[in-house]
Amino acid sequence: MLTQLKTIFTDYDAAVREVRKKARAFDGILGLGKDPRKDPCHEQFYTAAGKWVEEFLATEPSQEDMKAAALLLIEEPKNYEGKECFWFMFAAQGHIKPLIGPMSPENCQAVKASLEANYKKRDRMPLQKELLKLLDKK
Repeated sequence: MLTQLKTIFTDYDAAVREVRKKARAFDGILGLGKDPRKDPCHEQFYTAAGKWVEEFLATEPSQEDMKAAALLLIEEPKNYEGKECFWFMFAAQGHIKPLIGPMSPENCQAVKASLEANYKKRDRMPLQKELLKLLDKK
């Protein structure tokens, strides 16, 4: 099932590259043309990642699988840093929240360690700060 989540990420990257390839030079500038940053593929990715988490939790996954899913959501965006798809992948880390409740304290600490290692304090966005607080409460 984790391969499905990875596929959601790779498909999104491919979709963003395709949208950018089809865009004209001035699309989106001064509101002209079709802005690639507003393409539906961004919202579709975010929604698909959230739906995947819901379906994943419905299967009553093992502790190790929950940890692996959370780590994938944290670490996968780093593979796309500097690309246009990075920020929505980054935002999809919010889908970790439902995983925290049923996750063991030990796995929460492992996820927290990954967040801290992958996103230095000066680079953290409010989402990462919120996730760290939630992980600390476990």
